[in-house]
Amino acid sequence: MGYKLFGVVMFAAAITSIIGSAYTSISFLKSMLPKVAAHENGWIIGFIVLSTSYSSPSASQ
Repeated sequence: MGYKLFGVVMFAAAITSIIGSAYTSISFLKSMLPKVAAHENGWIIGFIVLSTSYSSPSASQ
């Protein structure tokens, strides 16, 4: 039971970290690029998809 709870907590922390970093990164870009500001939600979703779909070569072994 403890391992499953630990896994859920770690998963929640990882998802929160990804969403927070995406929002922060796009907020910085939006202040410099008007096109990013016009389509902020799409950029955030794209950043999340890109960051979660990447796997390093060492992780796939």
